Amino acid sequence: MKRLGVLSLIVLVALALGQPPAAAQTTRIKLGYLHTLAVDGHIWLGLDRGLWRKHGIEFELVRFNAGPALGLALAGGSVDVGVMGAVISNFPSRGVGKIFLLNNIEHATAVIFSQGGSGIQKVADLKGRRISTTRGTTADVLLYVALTKAGVKYSDVQIVNMDMASAVGAFISGSTEAVSTWWPFDVQIGRSRPNAVKVTQAGNYFPEAAIMGGWVASNAFYQNNRDAMVRIARAWLEANQQLLNDAGNSLLTIHRAGYADLAYDDIRDGYTKIKYFQNGQWAQMYRQGQAARWIGQVERVFMEIGAFPDFVPPERFFDTAIFLEAFKQYTQSGR
Repeated sequence: MKRLGVLSLIVLVALALGQPPAAAQTTRIKLGYLHTLAVDGHIWLGLDRGLWRKHGIEFELVRFNAGPALGLALAGGSVDVGVMGAVISNFPSRGVGKIFLLNNIEHATAVIFSQGGSGIQKVADLKGRRISTTRGTTADVLLYVALTKAGVKYSDVQIVNMDMASAVGAFISGSTEAVSTWWPFDVQIGRSRPNAVKVTQAGNYFPEAAIMGGWVASNAFYQNNRDAMVRIARAWLEANQQLLNDAGNSLLTIHRAGYADLAYDDIRDGYTKIKYFQNGQWAQMYRQGQAARWIGQVERVFMEIGAFPDFVPPERFFDTAIFLEAFKQYTQSGR
């Protein structure tokens, strides 16, 4: 038998292990993301532990302050893939990008604060008040659901729409009477405005205000890079397993890699506000349509807000086959 070269041996061993030969097929991807644990936790964990590199993925990270700006970047082609929250139920439903991977459910990450002394103690008190937030985001979904449950029309509040960093800055400076925001901006508010009143949070309206967030490929990237998306999902599966099975050490890694400006206790607190699922649970939700129903639920909220007029079934913009193919490889490889 002819002796195999070193490269051929590497390829054969990699295939036998169910892993791609990373050096032979590295794909460089411009990745847009939001800096909040529910969105970028898996990214930092995978980067620090070499999981993306292991599967031949190299990211150029581009940070955004809110999902709508990231959605526009996907539409314009300045990023290849975006990781976001509520916006996965918005832009993709309008034909901008395809969802191919989900992260978690933002159970209680969004929160509404009011100024101490403003007289706003409960959601009904928001009627007629100035509220800063970012339209079309997780925080906006919370605001709409909370107002509706309290019998207040969305149109009966004065929304000051700006990117989230500016929305929180306006609240801290006293320019607005309330703010609807998300973690970790609530940590910043707690430190800068200790007398701020926490009016409500998304966990009080579960599942109506629950947001399923995840990964969206631009239309061009989706058309031409299926293998790369499967490899992203493969790496994500390993990161998710490590995060759920060893949360303590995984959160230490995420803290070091992406959130050194916060206390570790803040990271742990943020983790408790998110609903994570084991890989097998995800596979079941993809197959049985539960994941698509979660996405559609938020899409309907955007319709009620007036973001767009018609409902598009999530099955048209959510490709479940990519994750399920990666999950099959993952289970066959034993990791």
